[in-house]
Amino acid sequence: MKRFLTFLSCLLIFSATSSIAQSPPIKWGKIAKEDLQMTSYAKDTSADAVVLADYGTISFELNDRGAFYRFYHHKRVKILKSSAFDMANIEIPYYASSNLTKVTGLKVQVYSPDGEKTSLGKKEIFDEEISKNIRAKKFACPKIEEGSIFEYKYQLMSSNLFDLRDWYFQGSHPIRHSELRVTMPEWFDYLTLFQGQDALSVRDEKFESRNFSGYNVSAKIGRYVVEDAPALRAEAYITTMNDYRTRIQFQLRSTKFPKDIERPFLSSWEKVAEEILEDEFIGQQFSKRRNFRKLMEATKPLLEGIEDPAEKVTILYNYIANNVEWDGDYSLYARKKIDKAYENRKASGSELNYMLLALLKVNGIKAYPLLLSTRAHGRMITTYPILDQFNHAIVLAVIGEKEMLMDVGDAYRPIGYPRVSSLNQAAWLVDKRKPQWVNINAPSATESFLGVLELDEEGNLKGEVKCSHAGYSAVSERNAMETDEKDKVWQKRLGGDLADISITEVECANPKEAVKPLKSSFKCSIPEAAQTNGDFIYFSPILNTFVDENPLKLEKRAFPVNIPYPLKNNYVLNLNLPQGYTVDEIPEPVNLVLPNKGGKFTYIVSQNGDKVQVVSKISLKQLVFLPEEYETIKKFFDLIIEKQSEQLILKKEI
Repeated sequence: MKRFLTFLSCLLIFSATSSIAQSPPIKWGKIAKEDLQMTSYAKDTSADAVVLADYGTISFELNDRGAFYRFYHHKRVKILKSSAFDMANIEIPYYASSNLTKVTGLKVQVYSPDGEKTSLGKKEIFDEEISKNIRAKKFACPKIEEGSIFEYKYQLMSSNLFDLRDWYFQGSHPIRHSELRVTMPEWFDYLTLFQGQDALSVRDEKFESRNFSGYNVSAKIGRYVVEDAPALRAEAYITTMNDYRTRIQFQLRSTKFPKDIERPFLSSWEKVAEEILEDEFIGQQFSKRRNFRKLMEATKPLLEGIEDPAEKVTILYNYIANNVEWDGDYSLYARKKIDKAYENRKASGSELNYMLLALLKVNGIKAYPLLLSTRAHGRMITTYPILDQFNHAIVLAVIGEKEMLMDVGDAYRPIGYPRVSSLNQAAWLVDKRKPQWVNINAPSATESFLGVLELDEEGNLKGEVKCSHAGYSAVSERNAMETDEKDKVWQKRLGGDLADISITEVECANPKEAVKPLKSSFKCSIPEAAQTNGDFIYFSPILNTFVDENPLKLEKRAFPVNIPYPLKNNYVLNLNLPQGYTVDEIPEPVNLVLPNKGGKFTYIVSQNGDKVQVVSKISLKQLVFLPEEYETIKKFFDLIIEKQSEQLILKKEI
């Protein structure tokens, strides 16, 4: 390739604008009068802003410094309501190395509703470090008000050809016109990945032959358009909205330049595994002792006399979890030697797990890195060996027939419980001989509540409560009690804003033993827990609700419901009635089972003399509900909310 570049005497530029006949759909500074006067978007009257046009081009060039691609981006937005003012705060990320990426020609201007134009000065554009490898151009559009239109444009020139900029045709606001044009010479073979391609209004792809510096080159010309893309707004139980927006991605498979051999970049999973294990900032971190010598020496005394391999794993896992803090960062690559992170007592998620991998391997435990994309980072493509899709690594230890899954980062999260962000269904096991995809089966979150309480004729409630939390529920509960006093935790749950609720004699079993359920008991007194009205008392018997409100609020949802782990909630209340009162009205029972036994909700209120028992049981096993199943899971939550709010009505006997 170098010989060819030396031979090439002039710049070879493939321009998207010159190869595609259509004019650009947007021109700088040309604002339509009707857009300035727009007060609402007819196709989505609830929208607080609309992207009028989002236009991009990708083209390539070669010079004596190598190969580059140019990404040109021009975006125009109409602000309709003050709630969308944040859209005017722009961030353009790029790779930190100036040799890899440059952002040039950045211009910004704002139009007030009366057409007055304000431009942004260069001094008002800031360059900030986001992470070790990523920087960003940041700016705030000036003089934004309801009715404003702002637009910006720039060029990004990058030698990072391995994956071009992704293009999203949808966002959290409606987009009137989104278009990407790509001109790709035959020297570059890219894998093109479409998501939601049914939404494309135009998908025009053709090949044109052109002569550049004596070479007849065939170029793939692509034009991709989506008109009137609806907003995709985030809701509860989602990984990342980017998994469901219409988009196009490019991944470099190979290059073949004139007078040069074909050079593959997208190889086999086996080759990628080999490269990872030899990488200075991944594999060598846990395979070369020079990177973790201090950590190894610090943990050696902990294992003296320990023969059981599983016990060794537990000791090492707990040591790192209790002695090194997660810094909140996700990155597949270590930023420095893991010994340095150990000394600082702070590390990224992957660095924590590389520490554990290093210790397991040096102590003779068979262990593997599992690479994954966190829930917020996006779904993984299992078909092609694409390394850039991963942003986190966890650990799998194998002892005989036993597998131990680990993701260090929280002292209260035991072995077998990856962080919730890692629960993205699958991970890729890195092994030179047999790399493979493995399922990540999430353990459940289980909680139970047993109350033996007495209600008096003035509506005051008192008695004793016992509760238990296991699995992910125990992790959350232990962290809650770590940051707040135990009585305050339950005071907030049972009394909300009631200041005079009393929680006393709080006792906890296994507060620090993460592998065991956390069990608590306490006595409580809740003034005016029920409402009195003449001879009647109105009492809501669910004191500790499963959910306060339905997390699923959309009438229809175009993307799946993705729950990270199974849920179980058992609630029992044994209530002693006030003397002289009887039950006048009791909630109807419920026994709802979701299709394919994906979940179940039972609710029963029964009376025996002067005692009432309330039993609520909720289980949710199915974790992914497709859009066509959305109504089912939404109604499931609706029914739970409805039953939680129903009242027990007592009447005074005459």
